[in-house]
Amino acid sequence: MTQSSSPPEWFDQAIANGLQRLYALSLPRTPSADLLFGTASAWVDALWSTRAWEQARDVPRLNAAFLRLSGVAEQWPAPVMLLRYLPEVPASRPALGRTWTTDEILANRRRLRDVLRDAIRDMPDLPYQRGRRDE
Repeated sequence: MTQSSSPPEWFDQAIANGLQRLYALSLPRTPSADLLFGTASAWVDALWSTRAWEQARDVPRLNAAFLRLSGVAEQWPAPVMLLRYLPEVPASRPALGRTWTTDEILANRRRLRDVLRDAIRDMPDLPYQRGRRDE
């Protein structure tokens, strides 16, 4: 997920595919066919630096964003519009090495309770005088 200076081929392709979908809609302010390659290049440059993109995670998100944008656009959009329709990154949970059984969880809770009880019992008494505050 490292960000390099130039976008990889998969990112160029995802943007180009989405722009082709938008181009087919013939929206007002759609660039002419001879400008579409330059338009795609400008979109790639504008979007690449906005996030840390990852192919496996983001190609489906980009496709979904272009699909959503295609459904609401009334004129040719700016790249920032795509970001507004980009789905959130799915929350990932760290992979656990294993799953704890109920008995193991209960045993660990008992051990923790015992350790805390012993730690509290062994704490030295602190000098305390009623009504006095040390500052």
